[in-house]
Amino acid sequence: MRNGRCAGFPARVQRRGIHEGATPRHKEQIMPKMKTKRSAAKRFTVTGSGKFRRRKQNLRHILTKKNAKRKMRLGQGAIVDSANEGAVRRMMPYA
Repeated sequence: MRNGRCAGFPARVQRRGIHEGATPRHKEQIMPKMKTKRSAAKRFTVTGSGKFRRRKQNLRHILTKKNAKRKMRLGQGAIVDSANEGAVRRMMPYA
């Protein structure tokens, strides 16, 4: 620091204390938007009645020991349980 200024910065920036593109402080602050968890958006869809639809587990590998009836049941979707619905709704605020 030499002569009250930091080396490498123009004098006007040091004098004003803010950078060139700063917004005025008297403008109203805008609330930030809520973000959707993209992992949840890829896993759940909303039904017409507002419930969440999900896929069932256990249909990715080791399929030879599972019979056809079981694999058909696992291929059908399911509704998210009421205990987990609040968590899914928080992850997807605009769904």
